[in-house]
Amino acid sequence: MLQDFFVHSDRQVYFFASFSQNEVEEFHKYIVIDAETKRELQEGKSYHHCDNP
Repeated sequence: MLQDFFVHSDRQVYFFASFSQNEVEEFHKYIVIDAETKRELQEGKSYHHCDNP
């Protein structure tokens, strides 16, 4: 289960991200994982349609 909580600054985490962009759209996706426990700490994604004039 994903948890959104404070991670101590002495703790090691892994940050994985994927970014995709072309002339009309952008897509971003990420996940943060605790290196010791292998627990998923947070994830997110976003989509943006670009309106070029």
